[in-house]
Formats: sequence, structure tokens, C-alpha cells
Amino acid sequence: MLIEKMIFRPTRQLEQRPEDHGLQYEDVRFPTAGGLTLHGWFFPGHANAKLLWLHGNTGNMRHRLDLTRLLMDRVGASLFAFDYRGYGMSQGKPSEQGVYADAEAAAQWLRQKGQPGAPLFYFGQSLGSAVAIELERRQPPAGLIIESAFTSVRERSAEALTGKLIAPIFGDTFDSLKKIGSLKTPLLMIHGEEDGVVGAKHAHRLFQRAPQPKQLYLVRGADHGDCYVAGGEAYFATIKDFIDSASRQTQTGGKERP
Repeated sequence: MLIEKMIFRPTRQLEQRPEDHGLQYEDVRFPTAGGLTLHGWFFPGHANAKLLWLHGNTGNMRHRLDLTRLLMDRVGASLFAFDYRGYGMSQGKPSEQGVYADAEAAAQWLRQKGQPGAPLFYFGQSLGSAVAIELERRQPPAGLIIESAFTSVRERSAEALTGKLIAPIFGDTFDSLKKIGSLKTPLLMIHGEEDGVVGAKHAHRLFQRAPQPKQLYLVRGADHGDCYVAGGEAYFATIKDFIDSASRQTQTGGKERP
């Protein structure tokens, strides 16, 4: 319980909604493990691809509606954003294994939605990157995008003067460095060169451990969570090119992994 309180910082209020950003969407309720009901927003796109958005440890899915609008405009993939248990209007309380189960349920829902057979991609930001890496192990997609990722909670905690003493209590909690070497799908890593929350060295360590095919996109001048602002058109072009390339590989190499 103590670890969960230190990691997860959810908010319940949805001060903004998609219509405030001119977005067309479907309001979704879907079940997850333990009999809980989660809340999500599905945004239909014009491209033949689907994107599962996995947000970070603070706030809720409404905090990235500006990015959602830009992704819809510039990438065009159908996008499903949802709140983990305990966030926004989703029931329950968050835990590591709980948010993994929530991501599995969201991926299963999205596979059945929209264009039949459209390649499915996971896009995790910050803590969501750790969730996306674990989800890739359980339900491999056509490709994986992670942004502002950390190696592990333990290592991130040990970097702070006040965190050195408590770092050992985290053990292997959200240990992406241990897992990333077993990826089976193409990887795009995005990280801000000036990230003051999760330093770029985390990206370099993860990228070195990850198998091919992989791509590292360091965004000049970007901090934590504003890569899309600092990167501008190049940011969205990189994501679109990755999705297009991985989709072609899926089509020529056979069906998407179940």
C-alpha cells in the first residue's frame, strides 16, 4: 500500500472532455480483472491503424487531450485512451499488477473495435511506458512506442538525494530494464534531451538493451511530457513513419500476433 501511494497520483476530476478540443469520440465503459469497470474514450481515425494510449502516473487521460487532437490530425490512427483503476471515472485503486490487467483489458477491447485487422500499436508515456512494455510481453502488438521511459522505479528513486534510502523498497517494481530485452515487436523510443524528471540516460540504457528493430528519437529542447511541443512536425512525422513501416512489416510478414 505504501509503494502504491508513492507511485500513483491519480485525479478523479475530468475538467476537460474531448468535445472541448473539437474531437469526435465514443464514451466507453469496459470490464477489467476483479469485476471493476474502467472508463475510456475511443477516437475513430482515418488511417488503417489503431493506437492504445497508456498515460503516466499523475492526473488522468484528460491531461493529454491536446496531444490526442494533434495525433488524430497528423497521424490519423484510431486512438483509444483510458484511465487505469482509481483514475478519472474508473473504479478501484491502482497497483502495479492492477494497471497491467487494465492495459490487457483495454487492448482486448480495442482489437475488436474499428477497422477489422488494422495493426494495433501501444503508445506509453512515462509510467505508461513501463505498462506498455509489460503489455507487449502479454499481448504483442504490431509495434511499440514509448516516451519519457525510465529504467525502473528503484533506479529512478535512487537518483534523488531523498530517494536513495528508500529506493531498495521498490525492488523490481516497474522494472523495464529487466524486461525490454525480450521485446518481440518493433520499437520506437522518444525522449526529451532536457528531461528533468527522467534523464535521457534512462533512454540510452533501455535502448541499448532492447533488441532490433528499434529506433531512438531524442527531441532537442524537450523536457518531460512536452516532446510533442518541442519536436513539432518532426515528432508526429516520426511516429507516423514508424506506424506505416511497422504496418507494412505486419502485412508482408503475416497476420498480427494474437
